[in-house]
Amino acid sequence: MNSGPNEPIGWHFQGEILAGGERHAYPLHQDTDGHWKAEFSVAPVAVVGVVIRAVGPDNQSWLIHSGSEVLAEGDSTLHFALTGPPPGTAHRLSRTELAPKVAQFTEGLAVISAAWGLLVLVLVLGLVRRGRGVLQTGLGDAGWSFPAIWEPALWLGLSLLWTWPAALVGPGRLVGRHFDTQGTIWTIHAAPRLLSGLTDPLTCWPLGAEYSTIDSFTLLPIAAALQFMDAIRLHAWLGILGVALSAWAASSLAQAMGARRPWSLIAGGVFAFSGLAASALLEGHVYHVLNPWMPLMCWALWRATSPEGGLRHGVLGGLCFSVSLLTTGYLGLAGAILATGMLMGGLWVRRAAILPVLAGFLVVA
Repeated sequence: MNSGPNEPIGWHFQGEILAGGERHAYPLHQDTDGHWKAEFSVAPVAVVGVVIRAVGPDNQSWLIHSGSEVLAEGDSTLHFALTGPPPGTAHRLSRTELAPKVAQFTEGLAVISAAWGLLVLVLVLGLVRRGRGVLQTGLGDAGWSFPAIWEPALWLGLSLLWTWPAALVGPGRLVGRHFDTQGTIWTIHAAPRLLSGLTDPLTCWPLGAEYSTIDSFTLLPIAAALQFMDAIRLHAWLGILGVALSAWAASSLAQAMGARRPWSLIAGGVFAFSGLAASALLEGHVYHVLNPWMPLMCWALWRATSPEGGLRHGVLGGLCFSVSLLTTGYLGLAGAILATGMLMGGLWVRRAAILPVLAGFLVVA
């Protein structure tokens, strides 16, 4: 653990591990690099409770961290950083580094991000100069033929590689160490019980528990329909198939808006294999990446604001927005912003008859 600003003022730290019904407490010792460390030997378990306390010069103890951690097989190392004024708060990290090294890494990352942004800007401006007509970049002239029949297989293969080894999980093995992973897997397992009224009689037995504020309402019917699969395996494959379906939907949207294959694949890759999708998968929130609804909503609104658009496109757009909102509130918020932009853009740029479309959207949204 990196002690940060607490190092020079006489504080010391104690760590506690709760495993297999036993509590193990040891003081942390500072090494030559300025890190506070302690080693624990516990029985083989998948999850442990971790408590870290800071002890001041007056021997008063302060709780600075309390949580559960999923352990890998064999030896595991847990990293923390202490932030804030004394006694501070310990935050979980992927690795322990001193503040100057973290700052150096952050500056390097910012430089790389700026260079990447500049490269993308130059590329986009170059495409605009070559553009011929609305949403046509001329890339098709320099492209190559990519049969549409192979696109789903391409996305599935890339998703398998990107989420590997998620395809190999089973009842005794899961991928992911974030605590939300276990909660999502439990929700998948309990979906048939929760569908009856968002209550679970087996939680807090015999009182039961109410889950009306569950993260994803779309996850429940999908998990209940596929209950013949093991919950851990279904959780993994929802992530794999979700990434593939989202990429396919975004690529199809790009084609509908004028992009030619294979250049439409860029849209699918950027949308489905983004950093946000990676974070969602790492945290076990597979329903976040099961999101073909948002590109489908945009496709419906794009068609709705075209000369051939009508009420049916507005209804489809509203339905897809509703599914996005039920999948998770974050997608609903993003969908609302996108829908507003596309409807206003259609009204302003394409002079679309917006009232029938808006009526259809609002009826189901």
